[in-house]
Formats: sequence, C-alpha cells, structure tokens
Amino acid sequence: MVPAVSPHAVMDELEQTFQQALKNARSIKDEDERSEALYDIAVAMAKAELFNQAIQVAKSIEDEDEHSEALCDIAEEMAKSGLLDQAYEVAKSIEEPIRRLEALASIVAKMREAGMIGQ
Repeated sequence: MVPAVSPHAVMDELEQTFQQALKNARSIKDEDERSEALYDIAVAMAKAELFNQAIQVAKSIEDEDEHSEALCDIAEEMAKSGLLDQAYEVAKSIEEPIRRLEALASIVAKMREAGMIGQ
C-alpha cells in the first residue's frame, strides 16, 4: 500500500518553492525576463487557488502586458473556481482592454454555465 501524501506537507512544499521562485525571479536583472518569471509564478499560484498571493505577485510585474495578462489569467482561474465576484473585481482592475475583455468573457461563460444569465 502506498502511503497517502499529507496535504499539509504538499502545502508546505508549495509555500517554500513559491518563496524560492519569487526570490529567484526578483533577482533577475533583465526586466522582460523578470516580468515573465513573475507572470509564471502568479499563474502557478492562481492554479493552486492561492489567489491573494497570485494577485500580489501580478501587481509587482513592471511590464504592463505581462501584468495585464497575469491578472487576466488569475481572474479566469478564480472564475473556474466559482469565485465570480472576486474574479470580476480582478477583471475590472485590468487596464489593457483586450485582457480585461478576455477575463470578463470567462466570467460571463461561467455565469451562463451556472444558469445565472441566459444565452
């Protein structure tokens, strides 16, 4: 029998890895590479449903395109998780219109799926 993995152990490992990845990303000298690394971290945290941390990382991204894309992806992950109100707040904060549109479209799709709005 294979022993069960402790959720606590996985979350501890995730937090330690997150902190190390963040430290490494922030030490990157090239702004484009640093922004890409921070984007990847923000999206990974959103996929783990650690939305507050994901948003904080996204807000630290200097490149406006990467910043907007990260917030868009976070809003989409929030919508997938059923956090529609929070996803909407994140979507409204996206300055780039195309990314804001993508985020809002994901929220509307989830609302339709949930029967909250009609076709």
